[in-house]
Amino acid sequence: MSSQLQLFSDIEPMLLQYKNTDALKRREILLDAITAVQKLSGEISSKDDAKGHYKLLSYTATLISYADVLNRIENQKFFEILLDFYNMDLNAKLSDWFEFGPLGQMRLKKPLPEYTPEIWEKFRTAQKEHLGKTGKEGTFNLDQLDINHPPVNQLYPIQIQMFRKLFNEAVDKISVDAKGQIRFAKRHGLYQLPGGGMVEASDAGTVEGWAYKMLQEHLEEEHANLFIKAAPLYNQLDKILFNQRLLKIFNSPQTKTLSNDFQKILKNRINVEDTNAKCLHGIINAIDEQKENEKNEHIRKSLSELRAQIQVQTFELTPLFAEAFVYTKENSKCMDIKQYLDSRAAGGFQISHVFIFSYPLEEWFREKFNSPNDELGDDLSGSKIERLTLLQSIAQFKNIKYSHLLIGLAAYNEALDNGLLDISAVWNNYQFDAARNAIISMLPIFEPRQQVIG
Repeated sequence: MSSQLQLFSDIEPMLLQYKNTDALKRREILLDAITAVQKLSGEISSKDDAKGHYKLLSYTATLISYADVLNRIENQKFFEILLDFYNMDLNAKLSDWFEFGPLGQMRLKKPLPEYTPEIWEKFRTAQKEHLGKTGKEGTFNLDQLDINHPPVNQLYPIQIQMFRKLFNEAVDKISVDAKGQIRFAKRHGLYQLPGGGMVEASDAGTVEGWAYKMLQEHLEEEHANLFIKAAPLYNQLDKILFNQRLLKIFNSPQTKTLSNDFQKILKNRINVEDTNAKCLHGIINAIDEQKENEKNEHIRKSLSELRAQIQVQTFELTPLFAEAFVYTKENSKCMDIKQYLDSRAAGGFQISHVFIFSYPLEEWFREKFNSPNDELGDDLSGSKIERLTLLQSIAQFKNIKYSHLLIGLAAYNEALDNGLLDISAVWNNYQFDAARNAIISMLPIFEPRQQVIG
């Protein structure tokens, strides 16, 4: 496992040039990019030819997607925000300026130039009050964004910080099989790479620390039935140590935001069952029952997170977790990629520490558990796994979340350079045509309208 320099850093100047120019120049930038894609031959005789095609397609798709998000922000349309702040309480004055829409979305109700520093400050105050209600006030530092002097390289011109830090960090993982397929989680028609998440203040800021965090996120999101699959391993743990870990979770600030009666139910479960696995199973059943009857979206989210944390943080005590950590370090490469399309960062920034695996982590765990039945949970509850090649992903670029398309591009480059992918077997002209056409189909939107003279 090694850490590389940030990849695709040449995208940021392209996006900033687009943001900082007028409407006519913006249209010209988009037309030039789409026209370059239109001219691609699709004739591939080497891996370098393929890499060039993949890069131009992916970069242009990123530019178009960025233009769409920026347009929505600038024209009072809904855009995605961090779920932690969705539907937070707004007073009458703030409700004149901000509106929450579909789950996880918000819009500015007035043109951007009308928003003063005072309005942004009032929104930040509302954010802090909301964090106090949800038990997360100690995990966010919202004052890192200087509202009066925003960063010159700010991609989205809204003086709101949504993530824990101004320069937020996340972890993601990816692998590419011999067919060139990438594993996505699909929900509501949208695709994202499974097993990623935010780096927290308590996580070590090293490659090993990020690998540990990524492993936790993988287990939380892709092994929601860990309490069943790992039952023998839980039962091998010392009962006192196991109970101490559960109590530590139950006494966390986030768990304290749940009702006192439910907290008592959880703690009483520790002493009811005779084995660790039965105890854990009973706790999971209690959480599921509570979530089913809960209407408040933020409490439902807390219950989902608690369900995942209880399974994973107790599983961390097992030898298999330590073995998985060693496997991760020995079979992955860490690369940094900015998440240019993650509007949840709002006026801040998001960079992902991406772990590219030579052999899929989920397959490794499947062999260890001797079980083909994985269950998606936490943020991926209700998703289905779907596999796409990079060209198929580009054809779906409007439905690929964040900058996960660029993560796919990085994984392909790595696999091609290391001989893990045979381009003659992976390249498909039909898929190329579909990818190119998906981008070219955007052309009429940006072409100058012909003036009709009558």
